[in-house]
Amino acid sequence: MTSLPIPIVVALMLVMLAASHHQSLRETITGTLFLAVLYCYAASMFLIGMRWSLDLVWLMRYAAVLAVLSTVSLYLAFQSLGRRPAISVALDRIHLVPIAGIIVISALRPIWTDLALVIIKSVYAVGLIRQARNSPVSLQLARLDWLTNTERALWIAAILILASVFIDIAIAADFALNEGRFAASIVGLVNLLSVFVLGWLSVQAGKGTVAAEPSDSTLPAQPTHATPKTVETLTSTADDQELLAELKALLIEQKLFADTNLNLQKLARKAGHPPRRISRVVNVLTGQNFSQWVNATRIEAVCLLLQDADISITQAMHDAGFSTKSNFNREFKRVTGLSPSAWRSQRAPE
Repeated sequence: MTSLPIPIVVALMLVMLAASHHQSLRETITGTLFLAVLYCYAASMFLIGMRWSLDLVWLMRYAAVLAVLSTVSLYLAFQSLGRRPAISVALDRIHLVPIAGIIVISALRPIWTDLALVIIKSVYAVGLIRQARNSPVSLQLARLDWLTNTERALWIAAILILASVFIDIAIAADFALNEGRFAASIVGLVNLLSVFVLGWLSVQAGKGTVAAEPSDSTLPAQPTHATPKTVETLTSTADDQELLAELKALLIEQKLFADTNLNLQKLARKAGHPPRRISRVVNVLTGQNFSQWVNATRIEAVCLLLQDADISITQAMHDAGFSTKSNFNREFKRVTGLSPSAWRSQRAPE
């Protein structure tokens, strides 16, 4: 009975994962970018599997190009969660350089391919870490109910890209010291554990995006990383107190908390202040991140709704802006210390 190489199995799993979420991811540009990441990883795994099963060494030059394309696409997909337009020719054409570079190197100087891969992946891993450290501003377009998952996906993706750098180094060392005796095992085990996880993370992050509002297309692309000139000091002022009260009023009086597609940018538009300032004010004055602060307001609304015996917990959850039960239950317990059903039972009339 013929068995498939592990990288090809991973490729098939990624294709199935992409196909099962194809329609939902295609609804936004960011989701489409994450979908492209899935297919790039699948193609890369397929070539690696063919290389090891048929000993077609020349396939590795194409696998190297796909590895860089996957890494660049992953970085751009996460970056698109912090700006509109999601893709900017002026800002993003620089990312053609590593792609063109690996094509030239793999064709003309194959011996340098591994080194080029290590350098390129390291640079983009650092870029992903910078995005993660600058959350939620760098993820201001992510839906609040998915923000925690997206932040987690971003951190894990950065760590896995860094891990793949060390794996590339280990494979290169194995060829230098052992003539590649253990390379196939390293490739198979690592790809099964890491590449599929990266694909799954792409689906998780892509599902949390919000379709661009009509006015978004008129906005210039904004960098999402802080610079020394733009970072504000972490101190509270009277203006900050006033802004926080204004934000709370917007959430409650206009019932923005009930918007399942609410994100940091949308609230910033309503308030007329930069997303970075809103994120800083909430963090400094409440000790919570932006997502936790809004979700606390949502939980307050749920608690009021649950006082009505005729309303179900699920209905109260949706009316308060939560779209996923797991996120709702986690946030409810964080705020109240109880599950929704336990909280309701304690307050039920005797």
